[in-house]
Amino acid sequence: MKKNLLAFGFILYTSILSFGQSSVTMQKILQYPKYTFSDTVRMTNVPQEELYARAWNWFNEQTKTDINFFEEANKRYGRFTGTSKIPFQSKIAAGNDYVKGKIYFMVRIFVHEGYYIYEFTDFVHQGRLTFNTITTAPKYPYRPMADKDWHNMVWEEMKVTVKDHIYPMVGSLRASMQKESDQFGQIVSQRDAEIPLEELHNADIKTLVPAKAEDPLKNKPKTVSSSKKKAGSKTKK
Repeated sequence: MKKNLLAFGFILYTSILSFGQSSVTMQKILQYPKYTFSDTVRMTNVPQEELYARAWNWFNEQTKTDINFFEEANKRYGRFTGTSKIPFQSKIAAGNDYVKGKIYFMVRIFVHEGYYIYEFTDFVHQGRLTFNTITTAPKYPYRPMADKDWHNMVWEEMKVTVKDHIYPMVGSLRASMQKESDQFGQIVSQRDAEIPLEELHNADIKTLVPAKAEDPLKNKPKTVSSSKKKAGSKTKK
């Protein structure tokens, strides 16, 4: 009987200890937001329907190299969703076979009257040794399975790999959103016919675009910090 009680007590103690460590690890992880590239781009006097057509063209181009990229196009809500993956291979010889794999991520685009929002987020590494969701944490935030310094170096490599892949995608998206679609003339004519000319000229762009919208000619996207992420969350919803 005593042996059973001791065994039960030991199991209970280790469970509580493990839960406590997991809670501490989770709190540490939640201090940093997901690694995300997001921006709001002003497109003065460009109708929502035209921005939708341009985003559609961009997604179609992406599917030529990744047939599984396009997931959803919702014209009613002006929303696009896609998923893709980035091959990852560490330049650090030791342990490369364990982390060699893919980094999966999600793309979201929201189009509105006069502006659009893009978001590249949810980067998740998968391999023999999975590094889980990539965040803005400067060092590997999860419990390491091997040397901490090695985990930190690979963690930084993954961020660099993601940047090198996403920056060109953002550049191509911005360029595509500047190109008039085949239906542009028809869309603008229809829009102008529906909105009185005086009202169109007096429209306040500030009611359409968030106050902190970025210049659409900006070359590189920015990695959203925790504070900016919270400030922009309402806009994206």
